Amino acid sequence: MLDNSTLCKAIRRLLLEEWDPLGIGQDKHGQDSYNVYAVQVGRLLVQGHSREGISKYLHVMATEHMQVKDFSPEHSQAVASKIAEFFKAGWERRASLKYPKQ
Repeated sequence: MLDNSTLCKAIRRLLLEEWDPLGIGQDKHGQDSYNVYAVQVGRLLVQGHSREGISKYLHVMATEHMQVKDFSPEHSQAVASKIAEFFKAGWERRASLKYPKQ
């Protein structure tokens, strides 16, 4: 079952391993650097925002907040798609557990 803790941990992992505009994913001291973004992306998902909305959020955070001006919007889109797929799969599993098919 997908819960908020599982969701945030999965998003955090994807942000560190695949999004990582600061290049800190392999640095053991930087493992919590994207936590605030993971929480916000989780909120956006739960509120029903689209992949495009999540992609835009990630891209703005990378290019404006973190000042990584040459960060690729396509890269943010790819990561947003992976996050959305994880979320969708988790909620579908949760729904099937709550409401088994007859």
